[in-house]
Amino acid sequence: MLPPQRHDAWKSESQLENRRQELKKEVSEAERVLFSTTSKEMTKGIEAVWELQREENLQGILGPLYDLISCPAEYVIVHPPSCIASHDV
Repeated sequence: MLPPQRHDAWKSESQLENRRQELKKEVSEAERVLFSTTSKEMTKGIEAVWELQREENLQGILGPLYDLISCPAEYVIVHPPSCIASHDV
């Protein structure tokens, strides 16, 4: 039988791993939605920036601009995908 501290640590680690998996699924879904609302060219550009950020670790590349800013939820407006897809902003 595990000592109480080890059991608590194991339980906490398990809960954190479950939460990490949930967040990973949420990110994947958000990316899918993002890419379904943008042109193929813009999607490739975003993926290229992510790859540079992740693999090359170039100084000064922090990621796509929308990853670097936040907006209060009350100011976020959702547009139908057909409207967004026709405009490459």
